[in-house]
Amino acid sequence: MNYKITDIKELIIRTKRDHAEYLKQQEISITHRESLIANIKLMTNLATEKREISEATMKVFFEERKTLRTSAEKSLDKAIEIGDADIANVILKFIEIVYENDPFTLLNSLS
Repeated sequence: MNYKITDIKELIIRTKRDHAEYLKQQEISITHRESLIANIKLMTNLATEKREISEATMKVFFEERKTLRTSAEKSLDKAIEIGDADIANVILKFIEIVYENDPFTLLNSLS
């Protein structure tokens, strides 16, 4: 095989160019992959934060609901004890209002 120096030189130049293009494509792939990984981490953190906020909101909601129920039960007992039907009805309406609020609807409205 008789190769001229110019043929070998051109072969080397083309090989270097192809190798550079290959490295460029690899870097693009790695950068894209790293970008996807960063987005996944971000979305995971957002989902975790949203879950933690939801849990805290639900805890406060149910604690407040329990406090209101306990207070209303004491007031209802007192109204029954003194025989005041009007106050007993008001307290029963209050209890109904407290319990008709769906905590999950509240949670969805906060999202």
